[in-house]
Amino acid sequence: MARVNVGVVGLGVQGLAHVEALSGLHDARIVAVADLDFERAKKVAREYGIP
Repeated sequence: MARVNVGVVGLGVQGLAHVEALSGLHDARIVAVADLDFERAKKVAREYGIP
């Protein structure tokens, strides 16, 4: 099966839960995150190796 590229918008409690869950799946790849708090988005991207 091909990998699915995923973007997560909103990095509150639920968004972070999605990032954690998706990062553990072999057939999904998080390619982007976005949040109103740009610093939070940069931090999460850095922690999870998201471009």
